[in-house]
Amino acid sequence: MIFAGMPASNPQLPTEPLCLVYGDEDFLVRDRANQVYEAWCAAAGGEDHEVIDGTVRNASEALEALAKLNEAVQTLPFFGGAKVVWLRAANFLGDERTASSRDVTDRLNGLAKDWETFDWQGVQVLISAGKIDKRKGFFKSVKKIASIEDLSVADKERGSKAALIVRQRLTELGKKITSHVADELILLAGSSLQQLHTEADKLAAYVGERDEVTRQDVHEIATRTKQAQAFALGDALGER
Repeated sequence: MIFAGMPASNPQLPTEPLCLVYGDEDFLVRDRANQVYEAWCAAAGGEDHEVIDGTVRNASEALEALAKLNEAVQTLPFFGGAKVVWLRAANFLGDERTASSRDVTDRLNGLAKDWETFDWQGVQVLISAGKIDKRKGFFKSVKKIASIEDLSVADKERGSKAALIVRQRLTELGKKITSHVADELILLAGSSLQQLHTEADKLAAYVGERDEVTRQDVHEIATRTKQAQAFALGDALGER
């Protein structure tokens, strides 16, 4: 099953035992992967779950991470029951130099082929990553058996996604913001979703007991990007 775009506030959890979450916005991928992992672990119970760091510097470290992943998948929980394994923030599934290593490519393809006939009873595997090369055999094999969630954000959608992130985060913190004020925050701070999540936290703390974030609050506390600073300079010169 393939999903695209940003997860909803109460997204459906994957029903397949293998889940691949990826995209060009690290914040969204990390948030969704954490959500899936915690929900799977809560449902499985026990303490035999494993998180494997997938951020590597070279092919040797990538092969080591894949070896740990395979061992974790093949090793059932000591007291029975279910087990969740997470390969977190893998950076060798796209077109990076490490991903182009023949040894890494062969090992990935071998894992994916093995998983096609693997008995998934009691095992769930989550993989989170940035870039994914959809032309490679690993992705083609995995998508046959896995839940695939592409959280990449197209440029034309970034503005609306950014505004949604701001409103959702402030709502979680018990604050309100109008669409116009949210747009002004994005104009000043940029459209990085991770940065806007941080800006929302700052604004909620800044307004204190008040319920609503105002335009003045945004201008007093928001981080200015270089682009926003250039706009401000242009406005000042225009006024002169």
